[in-house]
Amino acid sequence: MKNNFLTSLLLGLFFLSTLANGGLIWRYNTSLHQLERQSQDQELQQRLAQINNARSIMQAILKDTLEYSQTNRSPEMMRILQGLNAKNKPAAK
Repeated sequence: MKNNFLTSLLLGLFFLSTLANGGLIWRYNTSLHQLERQSQDQELQQRLAQINNARSIMQAILKDTLEYSQTNRSPEMMRILQGLNAKNKPAAK
């Protein structure tokens, strides 16, 4: 009788420890996935900031080029600006 009680008690403790370990594994996995998502979000935000920075630089260069083209009309520059659709094409004669 004593042996059966001890066996049942140990089996119950084993079952509880198995459940606790399962819960800890689940919590670890969800925390790990959350950290991965946060890391990906940070990488995407950094990349987006780089893209926006490059875009603003290119827009500033284009603006300066358009201003320069108003005073200096070289055919090469006009061809480039027309290729970028940054300037209206000249009217047909």
